[in-house]
Amino acid sequence: KITKPVQLLDIMPTILELAGINTDKFILEGDSLLSLIREENQDFWDNRLVISEEVGYKHKKDRNEWGSIFYKDWHFVNSKQFFCISWAIEKLLKKENFPEFGLATKLFNNSKDKEEKYAIMTSIPDIFLKLKFRSIIHKLQDNNLKIWKAFTGGESSIATYDKEELDRLKALGYIN
Repeated sequence: KITKPVQLLDIMPTILELAGINTDKFILEGDSLLSLIREENQDFWDNRLVISEEVGYKHKKDRNEWGSIFYKDWHFVNSKQFFCISWAIEKLLKKENFPEFGLATKLFNNSKDKEEKYAIMTSIPDIFLKLKFRSIIHKLQDNNLKIWKAFTGGESSIATYDKEELDRLKALGYIN
């Protein structure tokens, strides 16, 4: 049973390794999961940082920082779900400048709380961790933008699909 956090980005390198394809000349994000499955290189997997963005109706220029960071036994969550709760409290209390710091963030120790029922947070660390989280996510977003510009020259393009492709995507539930 694998208990270490992994990412969808790890699937491509895993499939390529299984297929015996040399990936030295590819630019891939993620790590092949085969060493984790084989219980090799445990130090790498024990100390790996995993980031997961929470995306919903997001424009490509949107700098939101909803998501999770997994590191060792810790899971730091900055979620719009939590923020919506703070927004509801704000409306209930009728306060105009209700701070979203702390109420959109939670930290869990997965070694002691695998079901993530008990968040470990107080207001001062919340603010610090949230600002740190934003900084990390923004740096990753900036790096992704640099990579995109390097590949595209900064030129946007719109994907076009023929009717048959659209019908297949609809049948698979990817589009309405």
